[in-house]
Amino acid sequence: MPLPPASPALPANPERPPAAFCTADAMPCPCYNRVLYFYGSGAMHYRSTVDRQEARETGGDLSTPPIMLAAAMWLVAGWLSLAQPAGAAAPGADTLGKIRSTRTIVLGHRTASIPFSYLPGTISRPIGYSIAICEHIVDAVKANLHLPELRVQYHPVQPDNRMAMVASGSVDVECGSTTATPERRKEVDFSTTTFVAATRVAVVKGGPLRALRDLNGHRIAVTRGTTNEQVMEQVARERKLDVQLVRGRDHDASYAAFRSGKADAVAMDDILLLGLMTEAGEQGKIEFMDETLSSEPYAIMLRKNDPEFKALVDKAINEMIDHSEMAKLYQQWFRSPIPPKRANLALPFTEEMARVLKLVR
Repeated sequence: MPLPPASPALPANPERPPAAFCTADAMPCPCYNRVLYFYGSGAMHYRSTVDRQEARETGGDLSTPPIMLAAAMWLVAGWLSLAQPAGAAAPGADTLGKIRSTRTIVLGHRTASIPFSYLPGTISRPIGYSIAICEHIVDAVKANLHLPELRVQYHPVQPDNRMAMVASGSVDVECGSTTATPERRKEVDFSTTTFVAATRVAVVKGGPLRALRDLNGHRIAVTRGTTNEQVMEQVARERKLDVQLVRGRDHDASYAAFRSGKADAVAMDDILLLGLMTEAGEQGKIEFMDETLSSEPYAIMLRKNDPEFKALVDKAINEMIDHSEMAKLYQQWFRSPIPPKRANLALPFTEEMARVLKLVR
């Protein structure tokens, strides 16, 4: 956008606040520097408040000089470009430029998504399968930008704010257990698939709840802001089940509601439920219902409209797959003892994961 024509400088007035957005009805404006005025008709004026006051008192001209109107239109156009509604086509992001200028990359992480992204006991830094993938991405960014040092910041996110944190630039990538869905792709972008889970319902082993139809009249714990919550709402509508959803802020809270008796069942991605059950030593007390409700392809979440950064992230992940690094991570986090209690999920390679890791063609 070209700059507006230069205008004569006004004398500074240190006793007054700096220039600000004001309304035409709020006269006299407390700001004696130049300000933007918004009329109900949408017309905009940009000139000195002092000039406007003097014009009122002397009966002078209140019209806006063309040079001021040009400046106003230029500034408002820039302001409106920053005030797009959620879901609108945003201008291209430049994550690499942001990282280059700050020498910092911010990784969004979960606190209880075992074994993908979690805080193990007293350790302050997150660990997990997705964290390990993101740390490989950090190395790729560092090499791409030729940076001798790159500071890594870890920022916790929750299911109900993770997309906003990525879209706003508060975090550069989200390293968690987020399903890449068409609806979410309207606001953010995703890397190539890193894992495939499934929404399933778990209940107390040997109890009366054995199939989905048995859930009628019961309470089901779900995590707020997840696809599992949406899936259970849809299943209840389609199968005419009278259920009450008990919504937890994170997976720990949802599982705790189930185990404490505040809910009769819990719906979650099977691998996350398995992680929580194993960590609590309760594999023998809880069982899954047979029916799988949805497929959940996980991916690293990125800002939308940033093809250069997405290409770098996808390349880093695909290189991990091609060099069997992802298969090694799978062995480490799903088939070996993991911190903090050295529990082993003992998860076999599913057909979906074998395809993701290119173990089958």
